[in-house]
Amino acid sequence: MIIASDYALSLVGDAMYRSGQCGALLPAEYYVWRRLFVPEKVVPEPYTPTFIGYDLKALAVSKRLIAGSANLFDEDFFADWGLAKSRVCDYAEEWIELEKAAGGGSLARGMELLLKKFCRELLVPEIERIRKRLFLTADLMRKTNKERELVETTLAAAMSLDAHCHHPFLKRLALESMGLAREALAEGYDLRQYASDEDDEWE
Repeated sequence: MIIASDYALSLVGDAMYRSGQCGALLPAEYYVWRRLFVPEKVVPEPYTPTFIGYDLKALAVSKRLIAGSANLFDEDFFADWGLAKSRVCDYAEEWIELEKAAGGGSLARGMELLLKKFCRELLVPEIERIRKRLFLTADLMRKTNKERELVETTLAAAMSLDAHCHHPFLKRLALESMGLAREALAEGYDLRQYASDEDDEWE
């Protein structure tokens, strides 16, 4: 993936700003590689993407793009998007038990209820963080010359997110999160043994 130098510098400046805001030290790699940059060009400041040429209001109500937002997880840019909290493992186990106990239509109904409960408890409180990450991902797609349709679908997802659990993107995010937890449990890794609910929520 190739990006323009100005964009890279903006991201470095954003990372420096956020590290300073939370009192974290910059990684050692920064001090090794900072000689590559002109000091005056690396300024700690937040980076907020703008989307000139995109009608965000129209995208927010595009039924076609919103419906297609669940398919974003099939793209490399969304690989391993998932909530990494210990509570997700509880839901993954509920999914496993549901498969054992239910069949056919009852399994589908049970999964729908499970996804709604997951969204309500774990995703709705994170709506603004998810929205921001979608905007940044759309920006990266645009900077790397991805198809306009893909960028617009990502923006439509970001603009249309709300506190309801019926959104296609949120439902797929819940499913992907539980799927990652299931894989981890199958490999003998239980996040509940190593992390608390105060840990970073994103993989």
